[in-house]
Amino acid sequence: MKEKIFYILFSLVLVSCNQIQRNENPKIEIYLTKSRIESYQGNPITKSIIDSLNLNKLGDRFDFNIIRLDTLNDDFVFAGEFKAEKSNLKEKPIINNSDIQSFNTNNGKLVLNSAGARKLSKLDYVGYGKQFVLYIDGNPKLNGYFFSPIYSYWCSTYHYPYIPNEDTKILELAFGKDYEQVNFKQTNMN
Repeated sequence: MKEKIFYILFSLVLVSCNQIQRNENPKIEIYLTKSRIESYQGNPITKSIIDSLNLNKLGDRFDFNIIRLDTLNDDFVFAGEFKAEKSNLKEKPIINNSDIQSFNTNNGKLVLNSAGARKLSKLDYVGYGKQFVLYIDGNPKLNGYFFSPIYSYWCSTYHYPYIPNEDTKILELAFGKDYEQVNFKQTNMN
């Protein structure tokens, strides 16, 4: 009888430890968007705004279909917040759980293995960033951008600055133009 009780208790401990381990190591997937999703931050830049602000000279430097105008701060929104549905995403994730060595659920720091770094290195270089949606345990938790560090200072929302080569394995999640550290608990993402 004592053996039976011991086996039952031992099984319960294994099940509870297994449950704790799953919570500490969430399933992470990162999907790219099929095409650029317009940001809802700021106002669209129309021909009349371009003319009134004398922005015609900048027309060849910037895609005014992507950039929006922050009239409150008299600034541009280069890579602003966006909303994505599952239908807006590519069918397969660019980064899946097998490409990740570790993921910090407090600040979003991502450590990729060599296969994950190779996948990231194949992203087309885009000055306005590549939009992604981060899934944790099958739920969308964060919309953001993959950016080259040269351009990431323009980003108005969440972003992973990365150098587009196979050596980029550690990605630090940042927010906004000031590279603010992210705290998932404060942003209700955890």
